[in-house]
Amino acid sequence: FNAAVAAETEIDNILRQRVSPSDVFMLVTQAVHSAAAMHSSVRGGPSLPLEPDFVPNMTPTDVYARLVNCLQLAGKIASAKGIETLNFQLLEGEAREVLPGDVSAIAALLVEELAYLHSRTEGAGEAPRAYHPGLRFPSHVFQRAGMLERILKDLAPSGSSEAAKSKARSDG
Repeated sequence: FNAAVAAETEIDNILRQRVSPSDVFMLVTQAVHSAAAMHSSVRGGPSLPLEPDFVPNMTPTDVYARLVNCLQLAGKIASAKGIETLNFQLLEGEAREVLPGDVSAIAALLVEELAYLHSRTEGAGEAPRAYHPGLRFPSHVFQRAGMLERILKDLAPSGSSEAAKSKARSDG
């Protein structure tokens, strides 16, 4: 009974605490920092990609889909290093029911996955800590997740990056 009461109290606290795009933006920024630190360890590799353009009117569903893609790219990077990670697949139609808390959860998972990969990347510098950015909207988070996606594409194996494709074009 005591455990049930304690759990109910904790659930009430969680439900009262709303997730804001600013909170998710901060999580995604931390993921960008970890990915950028890994990116800097690639000798002779490409410089960091440019941040994508801002796209207005993005929704939590748009951000969630982009973060899922980032998580899949992180899995490819981990596999190439011989590291097992979670296998996350978005089921058909599932993304239509995305809530801000879902976006926060996937962003937190991505931060942890990338922090672990970063810790296993030789030569990666220290990733700076993200700070609270102030007022942000889903479009800001979508843009920041786009930056993360670009960095992870550069790091992913087997020519999935734009840098590898352009190098292949210049070599060929």
